[in-house]
Amino acid sequence: LPHSEQSICQARASVMIYDDTSKKWVPVKPGQQGFSRINIYHNTVNNSFRVVGVKLQDQQVVINYSIVKGLKYNQATPTFHQWRDARQVYGLNFASKEEATTFSTAMLFALNSQAMGVACFLLFGVGKLERLLEVLLAPQHAEKREAGVHLPELTCTESWLLLPVPTW
Repeated sequence: LPHSEQSICQARASVMIYDDTSKKWVPVKPGQQGFSRINIYHNTVNNSFRVVGVKLQDQQVVINYSIVKGLKYNQATPTFHQWRDARQVYGLNFASKEEATTFSTAMLFALNSQAMGVACFLLFGVGKLERLLEVLLAPQHAEKREAGVHLPELTCTESWLLLPVPTW
């Protein structure tokens, strides 16, 4: 990893893609069933993000996906989340609700950060990122987070994070 990239979350999930022909979810790579370690990496130089999944069993990379502005992200169930781009629908079947929440919080951060642009990111600053995610993931804020309520710990320059994410 380049020094400018840092992981903002880690979770275990099975990586799937939706097969239009069979109308079913299938492993992202044929024969690659089972859990992978999924990270969202943040490049702090250009404020870009990517999802990287490495198979727990054999350490093969099963997904290396750049999170692009306008990506459609959907939390279909508490443990199954999906997103789409122009070509493909991806799904993550998480090992637990907690891991799904960790991932979705980081994904929403990435999407909102890109939606607001680099100027807002620079205003927010790199140094507070870990603390912000810590606050957002705190168990006592679960109901507020789900309701989209502003958290008092966040300053006005940080409140942009809680903007609604595009829905399909």
